[in-house]
Amino acid sequence: MHKDSKMVKNIAKVFPFIPTGEYYFHRGIRAYNNFDLNKAKKYLKRAMELEPNEPMIACQLALVLTETLEYEQSNEILFAIIDNLKNDMTECHYFIANNFAYLGQFSEAYKHASFYLSKSPNGEFAHDSQELLDLIAIEQDEEFKELMKQDELVVEQDLARTYLEAGEFREAINILEDLIKQHEEYWAAYNNLALAYFYIGEVGKAEGILEKVLDSNPGNLHALCNQAVFLYYQHKDEELNELIDGLEKVRPLLIEQQYKLGATLAFARRYEVAFHWLRKVEYSGFEEEANYYYWYAKSAFFLGKYQLAEKAWKQLVEIDPTKAEIAPWEDEMQEIGERDYLASDLFGERMYGLYLISQLENAQEILFDNVEYSKRNLTEDAEREYLAFILGSEKKSIPKKCHEIAEIIDDRCIDLQIDSKPILLLLFNVYGKCFINDQPMTNTNAIAGALEYIWYKQLGKNKTRKELAEVYEVSPATMSKYIRFIEGYDI
Repeated sequence: MHKDSKMVKNIAKVFPFIPTGEYYFHRGIRAYNNFDLNKAKKYLKRAMELEPNEPMIACQLALVLTETLEYEQSNEILFAIIDNLKNDMTECHYFIANNFAYLGQFSEAYKHASFYLSKSPNGEFAHDSQELLDLIAIEQDEEFKELMKQDELVVEQDLARTYLEAGEFREAINILEDLIKQHEEYWAAYNNLALAYFYIGEVGKAEGILEKVLDSNPGNLHALCNQAVFLYYQHKDEELNELIDGLEKVRPLLIEQQYKLGATLAFARRYEVAFHWLRKVEYSGFEEEANYYYWYAKSAFFLGKYQLAEKAWKQLVEIDPTKAEIAPWEDEMQEIGERDYLASDLFGERMYGLYLISQLENAQEILFDNVEYSKRNLTEDAEREYLAFILGSEKKSIPKKCHEIAEIIDDRCIDLQIDSKPILLLLFNVYGKCFINDQPMTNTNAIAGALEYIWYKQLGKNKTRKELAEVYEVSPATMSKYIRFIEGYDI
């Protein structure tokens, strides 16, 4: 055998990795699902360069271009798929119709949506195609078309809305009830009427109006968004989260609906998806409105887009100078920290409120402004010392380690696109026990992983210790140790 055979053998074990079109395709899909459209477009373009004859890659790139408002470029790819790659890929006609609708070319949109329905009457996008035809009022919705022509009706609706925004709810109710008498299926009037009744305290009547809208016009987006507002103020968190989870999956076509959805998701603190829709509205040339810039500024701020947040706030102040003193995100933090959580009877929720405030750039300013309020409501040494840690005057290890674990959990939940609150509440209750017993919280990764494991277990879902140990970069034995440690506190 050759004297260098051992070296040759070792070299033969090295396999070069050459990314394929499929590799970049999957990376593009992952980026798209995470709402990172720029990365999705970059990866899918690379995938298409490597595999130009693969229609699924081309189609996915076209969908991303639609999301980035590049409708004409999207249609170029979709037409190329039909003409050159796969002419029986009928769903391309629905996507083309959708792009034409956004461009305002409704006759072309009608032609392609109709073609899709003729070829795939029971296809995946049949219902969406029919809705598109209804929305552009070309085929069946003559009543809607006629309604939109009635300038007087629009003026009355705008007047009622002005009264609503000014807090003059009785005046709004009078106008809206008259509108409904004249136009029994004018759902926008019903939705605003429900809001007016809710704000004067007639909750049952407001909910009844929304039920009527949703029974007669299922899926009415404005009604569902108003329902979310009602659930929020009634502290029906479980129902609210279920509804908001559903609203996050909605893909509205009309600018007005995109604005309503974005504002509602921002109201519910689902800032990432809210920002997606509010940003899209901005690109569409939406008419300036104070409430729009308020929710846009707030969403941008909580996503760390501080320059955009400041810019939106300036635009808000130009429209409404009374908003100059308090930034939208400061108003939000006072609401999160004081009303919802710092005033709670539960230790874990008060800790959660402090943590939320701590994540803001101006956290210390907010907490110093409200420190006397906080001291009155924070009844346990564990939370007082956590507050002191946030303010920079406490150096004890346990509050510091608890805060580090909270940030690890928060980052993990952002990656998973899930609400971090339930796991953080578990953490803060564990922290309270550790503080009382002077028990250190040294291995932050292991504690974070153990809390995620216990949370999944409480939900009845399977997550193995080994799987989570790999995620949090600890050994399975260490993970098991901390699971036993936390479960010993019986939280």
